[in-house]
Amino acid sequence: MMKRLLYNWEYKLIALLLAISLYFYTSDLITINRRLVIPVLSEEQHILSTPDDYVVTAIEPMTEIDVYITGPRKIVQNLEEQIELGLTIDKSAIRDGMQVFAINNSFLDLDPKIKIEELRPTKNIIVKVSRQIYRTVPINTELTFIGLPETLLVPEIKLDKTDLEVFGPEELVSELESLAVEPVDLSTALAASPEIRIALEKVVPIKLKLPQGVRTTDSTTVYAEFILRPKMASREMNLPVSVLAEPEFATQYRVEFASPVITVTVNGPASYLDELKEDQLTAFVNISADQFSDASSKRLPVYVRNPSWVSVSPSQVMVTLKKRTVVDKTNLQDSPKIITPEVKHTPPDDDQPIVPDDDQPILERDDRKPRSILPED
Repeated sequence: MMKRLLYNWEYKLIALLLAISLYFYTSDLITINRRLVIPVLSEEQHILSTPDDYVVTAIEPMTEIDVYITGPRKIVQNLEEQIELGLTIDKSAIRDGMQVFAINNSFLDLDPKIKIEELRPTKNIIVKVSRQIYRTVPINTELTFIGLPETLLVPEIKLDKTDLEVFGPEELVSELESLAVEPVDLSTALAASPEIRIALEKVVPIKLKLPQGVRTTDSTTVYAEFILRPKMASREMNLPVSVLAEPEFATQYRVEFASPVITVTVNGPASYLDELKEDQLTAFVNISADQFSDASSKRLPVYVRNPSWVSVSPSQVMVTLKKRTVVDKTNLQDSPKIITPEVKHTPPDDDQPIVPDDDQPILERDDRKPRSILPED
């Protein structure tokens, strides 16, 4: 067996070498067709560098590019289907605001033995560029709001920044008149404070809406300080008038009002004013005998104790004071009923009525010298 294999081994070796050489020679002559793909190009992934004073505004086409090639099988079959590109923008190659890259073997880094048969949809890649400029632009304070109840007024706004420096393509930045902001959602801010009777101050972040390609040198978040106020309304209410005086005053004097009930105008949040009851307000006149030393009748200011979230317009009433000659339980019925809570009141220096709030009540306890409120029957 070995003798047969070794018989004329010189010729067999030559034949083997010739066969191997013929295989490698003919393999270069076998060509195949293939489709390669240039993906959609983006500035972030495919632009390697740009001149310092230029910025990319667009890359065309905005679709994949199909590259149909023909070449030696052993070369073509080893190529990756997707072609990865890296583009460098050369300032000297920019013409009419763009740089054109022709798609060829050199551009795609293909072997010279490979032939590009067809390109779809285009034979060129166009990168549009623009000069980059910087400019300070004011922020638009005409905001729109989400979650603002109808019972509240449009907030008073104070921004922590009035303008921002932006940069980008010259044709975009130069036309900017102001920077728009995203709608402000007040739902979260109001969730913790559902009842607003006077005013509520909140600080919330707002975001800018920048045109594509325009950026800021600083943060795009701006903080806005809001003062939320309820919508106000007025309502007329009829209140009985009481008398604030010393406890012994009723035994010495008889008080008469031109009208035991006065009509006052109450101002406050519209959503709460309808629910306000007369018993939440106390109208009274502060009286002492010294006030009537020169006349028996006088027009005196009416004071109203009210909740802090409403105010009452000033009012006056005509008061007549008559001195009693005989006092007994019978004729006391013609005067206001005597109530003796331990309260005090210090009249103001002027003749204007005061409108206190709940934190500073007009009636305070004083155990040393009790006084009386004498309401009219």
